[in-house]
Amino acid sequence: MWRPYRDAISEALPNTSIVIDPPHAIKIAESGMDSVRKKVPYPEEMKSTHKKDARLFLSSVFKLSNDELDGLELYLRVDKSLEKSYFIVKELMAFYWIRDYEYALDYLSKWELEVLSSGIKEMHDILNTVQNWLPYIMNFFIHRITNGRTEGKNHLLRVIDRIGFHYGLTSMQVCIYSHDRNQELIKWLKYQDKKSRTQDLAA
Repeated sequence: MWRPYRDAISEALPNTSIVIDPPHAIKIAESGMDSVRKKVPYPEEMKSTHKKDARLFLSSVFKLSNDELDGLELYLRVDKSLEKSYFIVKELMAFYWIRDYEYALDYLSKWELEVLSSGIKEMHDILNTVQNWLPYIMNFFIHRITNGRTEGKNHLLRVIDRIGFHYGLTSMQVCIYSHDRNQELIKWLKYQDKKSRTQDLAA
């Protein structure tokens, strides 16, 4: 979500549809919610824990334990703006589970009204970002493609480069090749194991 990238692609490939990956929009929304969280005047007993518990706001509720859910609820009760921000961001995340383009557009329109009525500056900033990039965000519901695999590779390369204290290009290529072949071997071994267990059951 950087204008020079968008403009360069539009100029070089004018007939290409540009799609904004869901994680990019969600990351911006979560950053806005985190800004709200940091401004909350927590009670004295929560001040020492709210930093380490920041992950509770960013994790899926389905991945939280009962104790973690109870802790999250306590934080949300402290401040209405934080509670509103939390659910606004979660609703934006749910937006990407919609399959139908028209329904997604209708859902987003209702979400925008909720953001506007919240009166929370950070949420309005998120809305402005969504509105500025709306055609490219909605293209996801047409093409259903993401850049996740490429970004995963880029992250892996950065980790390898950091571990190797800045390998040269050839060494980086060897490392990523070895990693990919290893992943293929692991998948093949899992397949063979599953095939063997299926045959044992059939026998």
